[in-house]
Amino acid sequence: MKSYKLVSHPMVHTPGMLKYCMAGYRTSRGRGRSPFIKIFHEGYGLDRKLTVGLLSGKIPHRVEGDSVVFEA
Repeated sequence: MKSYKLVSHPMVHTPGMLKYCMAGYRTSRGRGRSPFIKIFHEGYGLDRKLTVGLLSGKIPHRVEGDSVVFEA
């Protein structure tokens, strides 16, 4: 299992962005999920399958300060 730490930047608060994208992912279907997946897939450089697991809640995460940490 590998540990991931997604840090915030001055213009993006990662825990808030994850919360927003998780809500959007849950309430969307099909292509409507693409923008939310793209933020973490391309913006944070995560594998697409890993991104979907994180946004769907299948991969648990925790917030540590201004970072999101998870293992997968």
